[in-house]
Amino acid sequence: MEVRRVVWDSVKDIINRREHNIGFDVAQLVFGDPHRIERIDRSEGNTSGEECWQTLGMAGRVLFVVYTERGETPPLNIDASCKQGGKEKLQRLLSHRR
Repeated sequence: MEVRRVVWDSVKDIINRREHNIGFDVAQLVFGDPHRIERIDRSEGNTSGEECWQTLGMAGRVLFVVYTERGETPPLNIDASCKQGGKEKLQRLLSHRR
């Protein structure tokens, strides 16, 4: 398994902790889940102009993480993370896979 460097904006981390009660230090653990599910973020909420990815994986519980890859050997830049109700989020993610 390739180990990738994971980075995040400290202000976004504080906001995410406040809104979702989870820090990016925990959210980064989903990238170690060999069964995680990833897809390109084609949601209307993606207004950054960057290619964002959505990942659903386990890190002690089911987490939904949005990230971008930046640079030539890109670190994974976490943009958002939240705990999920598991089954419902997984079904929604799978139904939108392309």
